[in-house]
Amino acid sequence: MMLTEPQTTPFDLDFRVAGIPVRVSGLFWAGALFIGWNSCRSFARGDGRELLFYLAIWTLVVLGSILVHELGHALAYRRFGQSARIVLYHFGGLAIPEGWRRRHLRPAERFVVSAAGPFSQLLLALLVIGGLRAAGYAVPFPFPWLGERLGLDEGRPYASLRGLALAEFLVSVNVLWPLLNLVPVPPSTAAR
Repeated sequence: MMLTEPQTTPFDLDFRVAGIPVRVSGLFWAGALFIGWNSCRSFARGDGRELLFYLAIWTLVVLGSILVHELGHALAYRRFGQSARIVLYHFGGLAIPEGWRRRHLRPAERFVVSAAGPFSQLLLALLVIGGLRAAGYAVPFPFPWLGERLGLDEGRPYASLRGLALAEFLVSVNVLWPLLNLVPVPPSTAAR
C-alpha cells in the first residue's frame, strides 16, 4: 500500500471535482490495466479487438470507482474544515489533507474520514445494483451464494457480453474493493 504521494510525471492528468484538485498519475493507467487484464481476457475470448474494448471499460470503471472512494475521504475532510487533494496512482488513490498546521482531527473525525471512502463506494454499488434491478436485469454479484439469497440472480439476461462485463466490473469493484479496504491492517513491526 502506498501512503505517500507519488512523483509527478509528464503523463499526469489534472482536473477538479467539486472544487477538489485531482491528479491521475500516468502510472494509474498501467496499474488499472494490469489488475484487470485476466478478467478482460476472459470476456474477450481470444479476440484482440474485443480485449481492447473490455480493457477500456475496465479502466473507466476503476477510474470512476477509485475517484468516488477518494472523493468520500476528501469531502469528509472538508466537512471537518480540512481541505484535501486527490491523487490516483498505479494501485489506488490517496486523499491528501492540506494545511495540517490549521488543526488536527479528533479520533471520531479521523474515523469518519477513514470510513467515508469505502462507504461512498459501497453506496455507488447499491445505486448500480438498484439500477440493474429496476431495469429488470440479474445482478452479477461477486458472492453468488449471497446474490442468490438476495434474489439478485433473478432477472433478464444481458443483451450483450459487453453489457454484462460493464455490470460485473461495476458491481465487483464497488463491493469487493471497499470491503477489502475496511479490513484492519496491523501496524508494521519494522519501525520498532
